[in-house]
Amino acid sequence: YEQDRTGAAISAREMGALVPIRRISTCTHSCLLPPLANAILTTSTQQTSPASRHLREMPRSKKRKRSGHDASSNHSPGSSKRYTPVKKDVLQQHYPLVCTLREYVLSQLPDTSRIRRKKIAALGSGTDASEVETQLSRLLDTALVGTAPSTPKSDPGASTWEQWLSFSQKGDESYVTISKGIASSFGKQSEIVDFVIWLLFSRGKGPWPKHVLCDGFRRSAREDQSARSTIPGIYSYYPNFHEKALRDAPWPHLLALLGQAGEKVMIDLLSKCSVFLKVDAGLDNYIQLTGVPLSEADAMTPDDGPKSQVRKPSEITLVRSRIFYAKPTTTAKGLVHAGFKHIHALNRYPYTREAAGAGADSRQSTEIQQKNEANTIKLMMHIFPRQFGLHNVFTSAVDTSQTAQKFQDYTFREDEIKKQMGLDRRSTEKGFPKLPRRLRGSTKEFVRRLQVLHARCSYFELLKHYCPTFLDGPDGSRKKHGDQKPPALSAPTPSRATQADCQVKRRTRRHPAENSALPEYESLVELACPVACVSAFCQAALSKIIPDSFWGNEKNCHNKAVFLRKVDHFIKLRRFETISLHEIAQDFKV
Repeated sequence: YEQDRTGAAISAREMGALVPIRRISTCTHSCLLPPLANAILTTSTQQTSPASRHLREMPRSKKRKRSGHDASSNHSPGSSKRYTPVKKDVLQQHYPLVCTLREYVLSQLPDTSRIRRKKIAALGSGTDASEVETQLSRLLDTALVGTAPSTPKSDPGASTWEQWLSFSQKGDESYVTISKGIASSFGKQSEIVDFVIWLLFSRGKGPWPKHVLCDGFRRSAREDQSARSTIPGIYSYYPNFHEKALRDAPWPHLLALLGQAGEKVMIDLLSKCSVFLKVDAGLDNYIQLTGVPLSEADAMTPDDGPKSQVRKPSEITLVRSRIFYAKPTTTAKGLVHAGFKHIHALNRYPYTREAAGAGADSRQSTEIQQKNEANTIKLMMHIFPRQFGLHNVFTSAVDTSQTAQKFQDYTFREDEIKKQMGLDRRSTEKGFPKLPRRLRGSTKEFVRRLQVLHARCSYFELLKHYCPTFLDGPDGSRKKHGDQKPPALSAPTPSRATQADCQVKRRTRRHPAENSALPEYESLVELACPVACVSAFCQAALSKIIPDSFWGNEKNCHNKAVFLRKVDHFIKLRRFETISLHEIAQDFKV
């Protein structure tokens, strides 16, 4: 089929039959019937003309197709059924939603206005359209409307509609169409423009609102009483061609075309949106007709614009500054506290062991069980906040008034949890919400096991083992990895040790003798713990407190090894390097 079509076109070009070529070009985008191709092939058997010989001797070259964005490709509205204007980047910097007037009107019509919607969509598509229809169609296709995403669909607001009924001194006639034809729509359109100007002045507190329609109008009159207008309480100092343009054609025709919902749609358009009309001079130039002046409008920040609801794992990074540049936690004696802070969720929601034995109180045991149940659920709300509808890094926006970091600090969530439980209908009488279906079963037991292992883990002993200092040595000197003897060659330890000997050794280790000489260092860098020791301590602590069931059944060894490698990589990162959730989740088997 492609060979027949190409051969037919080349043969016609060689014969100088320019008219058939033009006809073919209009058919190649839809379909080319075989009889038509055969008819053109028959013309190649005719005698060639001098013009065709000249065309055959010239080098062939493909005709350059003009892009739709070229200046010469801007067709007039009459040459095409629908004209699509260029949406400037300047408008999209100030308005999240920029659409044509036709698209806006169709979106504002009620769902029941199907016939009216078809009329507006088909306006200007016919060949026998009148001059008014052509003018109105051009307005609908070339005018741009900038609006916010929170604009209501069909109702501009109950208070605004009540003010309009009071201003016009008429009853609710939204259920009927405008009577008396176009003559009545001119008067109604003029009255709507007056109401919008009055409404903008009533909402503002200054001498005049920052709105294009309010230019030239003031609240107070001049001394010569020459400033008069048809708007009550508003005086006209100089003419405003924006409001005059809205009173003239084709705006009254648009109001009549909208039908029953015309008044509401027009009031919403003029008071809440910004309309830009296309100017004939130049290439795609626009002039603002309504709305806050573009010079006075604030440009949107990246947070204000439309963005994806769910962040990708590559966009979620760990805030390392909160970990490496935070102050250490100290005990009551001023010593550095090893392990998690006392404000950490694992320390604030611990697991209390029940009293065993025959003398255990059943009432006290029940209270302990309820407390452990509540602590486990609250800890799960910290681990899985998205499942409970809380603020999270995946779907929630960061409040810049609370933090300057990329993500918020989720250490304290009591207020948010209380607020969520007050709004959640699934909250029980015990004071905590029901578990989501996805977290029921073994997940709850895993979190409870995490609480138990955290309570058993001795972080201070792990720190002394993996990150020793000169105070941990028997003679007050720092241990070296090369000086450690194998366990088989080490001196035998006594099987029993008295309590007094243990206390003496503990005091000697924590408070070395005063006459023992402390080592001297030339720089603070020599006191730093090696990175490998810090990584080993973190890996050992996480291996002890995280249950093996967290990593899966058969693949737990692989996932655990991958996680520990990620921990080592995270600790060895340089100052300005980051690690994302996508990088952490790599190589995991599910």
